[in-house]
Amino acid sequence: MGNSKINFVQQQGYASLTAPQCAAGYPALIFQPRVLFAVFSISVIFSLHRAFFLVSLLLFFSALLPSLNPFDALYRIIFPRHSKFNARALAPRRFSQLLGGAFCLVIFFATQFGMPVLYWSMASSLLFFNALPAFTNFCMPAL
Repeated sequence: MGNSKINFVQQQGYASLTAPQCAAGYPALIFQPRVLFAVFSISVIFSLHRAFFLVSLLLFFSALLPSLNPFDALYRIIFPRHSKFNARALAPRRFSQLLGGAFCLVIFFATQFGMPVLYWSMASSLLFFNALPAFTNFCMPAL
């Protein structure tokens, strides 16, 4: 396992994990950013503005009730053999979920109140900050 993947797991709040434990947890932790990047990209391309409201609800729910995170549940359903990592989301990950939910909510309201500059600046920022962990294993405090 590369250093960038270990760093990603540690940035999620799991600093005390060994390299083999990080290897087990990495696929589960990176699943949410990758799914959200796809959802955000599709939402921006096809102007599915209500999707941002729904995702904000999911992210707020995930941050407030980490043991009921729907992304973790979906990962365990899709990859039952690889779902050995069942740790609850720690503070850094929950903060990122709250911040991502806030971004999505602002994007939704920008579309509802006709603020295209705010919409495009927030949507492009959200895509950029979500692409970092999805493709580079570096986590900014956004998602």
